[in-house]
Amino acid sequence: IEVGPCLAEDLACVGDRAIFATYWRDLPRSMLTLYASVTGGVDWDVVARPIGSISSFWILVYLLYISVTFFAILNVITGVFCQSAIDGAS
Repeated sequence: IEVGPCLAEDLACVGDRAIFATYWRDLPRSMLTLYASVTGGVDWDVVARPIGSISSFWILVYLLYISVTFFAILNVITGVFCQSAIDGAS
């Protein structure tokens, strides 16, 4: 998979290719990367840089995924806590 236009001597680009191959090389690895991103197993910036070199659209998609998932998890935890408090008060 080509990760944007790179010059052979551009070390940052070579690093992006290596990181891209580590986190996004196939569907199962990509799914694991998305799970690790949400649960704190991998830094978002490290994972987002290689897909950003492809297109800024994919960074937006990635950040939207992180935001929706993160706020959904917070919402569920808050709901469970509030329900427990309501049940305990009655």
